[in-house]
Amino acid sequence: LALAVAVGNCGGAPSLAAHAVVLQLWMITSYVTDGFADVGTMLGSRYLGASQSERMRGLTLRLAALGLITGIGAAGAMGAGRETLIRAFTRDGETAAQLRAAWPLLCALQPINALVFVYDGLLYATMSFRFVRNALAIGVLLLFAPALLLTTTRLDADLAAADAVRGNSYSSSDGY
Repeated sequence: LALAVAVGNCGGAPSLAAHAVVLQLWMITSYVTDGFADVGTMLGSRYLGASQSERMRGLTLRLAALGLITGIGAAGAMGAGRETLIRAFTRDGETAAQLRAAWPLLCALQPINALVFVYDGLLYATMSFRFVRNALAIGVLLLFAPALLLTTTRLDADLAAADAVRGNSYSSSDGY
């Protein structure tokens, strides 16, 4: 999260503000589906401890369906209410433009976000902590870190080009 905020800050105040808004909207779905994850952890642990694998399977399917429905609903609501939500968070034109650019991705990822939270709770019920640790490490190393590197590299190039047009010299050490 700190790395994502640092990258968001590279684009100045509008970029950081847009990042904060996206984070808040992202967390709304996370809070709702985290309740499903808690149920999965509590009931799943009970079912697995009592060797009730059929009940665990049913719980998994129900919670996954609820998570997916929640994620799709959140994506639809965010998509339909895009301009209203943007106006609720900002009046700044640059921030609004950055939010509009990020909005399709924010909406598209809501169903995945919801399912990940649900399965997180179910994985804790199965005490698959080693799997969770390894999956997170692989995700950071193979997806997040390269995406962050590409983003900052692209941002440096964009800032340098913008400064060149204005006749300024840009260096990533300038503190952008």
